[in-house]
Amino acid sequence: MAKDKTKPRPDLIAKRQADKVRQAAKKRKERRRIFVNWVIGLTIIGLAVWGVFIVINHVQNDIDDDVVTGNADVQITPPNMATDGLSIVGNTDVPPAPEAPVVDLYSDYQCDGCIAKMQYFGPGLIQLAEQGQIVLRYHLSMAQDDALKNTTSGRANVAAACADTVGQFLSYSQVLFEAAAGAMAAGVPVAFTSDQLANDYATSAGISGSDLKTFQQCFQQRATSAFITNMSETNANRPIPDNPDYSAGVSITDDLVVFSNQAEVDLMLAYVQEQPVNNDELLYLLSSAAGQ
Repeated sequence: MAKDKTKPRPDLIAKRQADKVRQAAKKRKERRRIFVNWVIGLTIIGLAVWGVFIVINHVQNDIDDDVVTGNADVQITPPNMATDGLSIVGNTDVPPAPEAPVVDLYSDYQCDGCIAKMQYFGPGLIQLAEQGQIVLRYHLSMAQDDALKNTTSGRANVAAACADTVGQFLSYSQVLFEAAAGAMAAGVPVAFTSDQLANDYATSAGISGSDLKTFQQCFQQRATSAFITNMSETNANRPIPDNPDYSAGVSITDDLVVFSNQAEVDLMLAYVQEQPVNNDELLYLLSSAAGQ
């Protein structure tokens, strides 16, 4: 009997089916390869875009951290601002005695003379102010920012004024001077980061709890920057005479202690060089210099 050639052979059928399976598998593999390549490509693009975003965000944060000025709609004045708006009064708890000499501090947290002066005299002056035996007024300057091409002084001033909003101006300001003194001793530039100003120094100054949150919000918004800018610029444009009426005859400036006469200057310099500060003697010298 002759073979029926119209019917496909089983082996050919099997071969064709195997070819179809292989072709289908090949197509599926190719589709998977294309899909995987697309996923890898999109992932790389996504990571690249994310990396650019991170870099831009980091740079923007650095820029924001270095900014001194805040928005106009959040500006406040520190509660212990002097009536003329040109200083912060350090007497917060005890009203000064009527005969208390007025001590005006003209200071910049990056100024070597200011740092050395406040490291030595600061604790005694603060204690006398807290006891109401002197009126202690801080005139904060940003002059060193221009000289050193940074914003350290401006941001530190803003932070110190924000510390006044929670009743810790004196302690916070002294913490800054001590930190600056540490940098000087180590032979490195004074360079406060915004993180240090908002956190480390605030904690060291005793600011905590809800006060810390209030302080940090004030600093992050640079809410005292208008006051600081006006104070610094106005004080920079007015002379500091040897015997200014507004300071009752005594000023401690960034470079020297200015008293009403050279004898007082000599006495103070000799005192500084020979022995630690004694508050009674310091008060006597301040009172004498003020003509009291």
